[in-house]
Amino acid sequence: MSFKLDKLTVRHLAGAKTAALHELDLVVSQGEQLALIGPSGAGKTTLLSTLACAHQPASGTLAVFGLDPWALPQKARHAMRARLFLAPQTPPLPPRQRVVTSVLAARLPHWSLAQALRSLFKPLDPDAAFDALSRFGLGDKLYARVDRLSGGERQRCSLARLLLSNAEAFLVDEPISALDPSLARITLATLQQEAAARKA
Repeated sequence: MSFKLDKLTVRHLAGAKTAALHELDLVVSQGEQLALIGPSGAGKTTLLSTLACAHQPASGTLAVFGLDPWALPQKARHAMRARLFLAPQTPPLPPRQRVVTSVLAARLPHWSLAQALRSLFKPLDPDAAFDALSRFGLGDKLYARVDRLSGGERQRCSLARLLLSNAEAFLVDEPISALDPSLARITLATLQQEAAARKA
């Protein structure tokens, strides 16, 4: 089982009267694909962030891979986060960074500080970044600057990171909102193929 929520309540501010999530029950099993549908402000993004261990519940319980992340030491919780991939609707990609560096950032949880710094100046595995980008139709953007990408290209660049991660669960927030129908189909197919490959 990947996630289990029992009477989970989340507040963005301590002591806030209105909860972003209120006594939510949810079970997501390993390999299961789940879509969240609801109006703006319903709490979809908050739920994804909570599953990614970014929000500590105000009450109720959250189990991720069978463990309560907030009962773990900080180092263990950080290791758990490395098993999750959260792709926000608006990717927080550094604007002056090269695309290759942004994609290879998926490897940061598994690199030493020396490797991470070295990769800023000379990417450690540009071929892997190129392959990941190519699956989203962005191979030609490998050495482009992030701020030269369109909104849809940034979204796909962020998703290319997913392919280089070792994540066991993908938490993607409106991954095709900035894409035209043909690119949306390719993007969804790529994500489903990757999910199926990791399930196997």
